[in-house]
Amino acid sequence: MMKSLFFSLVFLALSFGAAFGQSDDAAIKVVIEAESKAFHTNDDRSAFIAFWHITPDSRMVYSGPGTSMMYSGADMQAAISAGKLPPANQAESVFSNYAIRASGNVAWATFDQKSTTPDGKSSTMHEFRMMEKVGGVWKIVSESVHEY
Repeated sequence: MMKSLFFSLVFLALSFGAAFGQSDDAAIKVVIEAESKAFHTNDDRSAFIAFWHITPDSRMVYSGPGTSMMYSGADMQAAISAGKLPPANQAESVFSNYAIRASGNVAWATFDQKSTTPDGKSSTMHEFRMMEKVGGVWKIVSESVHEY
């Protein structure tokens, strides 16, 4: 309940920020970091997917030591509904090295994310997000995550 309220408030903040002149870079960072938090901490995958605009061309790619996955378009929603995404691991994340380019209603961002679970396991990832402004709010349409 509290997590759903949190993500609802983040979504409202994004909407107001877009409406009242929040910079694209700042709004994009908020979406990226909130989407990641939802993925890591909320077993309700609808909170995670709320930051996405899934189209037939959408992609979610992950590669890392010992595992990889790729979903595209409608396969993403089916995988989420079927519980095929990894369960929330309660990791806390730190983001760095952002590069963001926005032009009109499209943008891309690259960044590094270091995530640490409560038991002390950490992972470092280089990530890419392709985003589209939908109804004045930035949404993710594609991502590529590479753990190293």
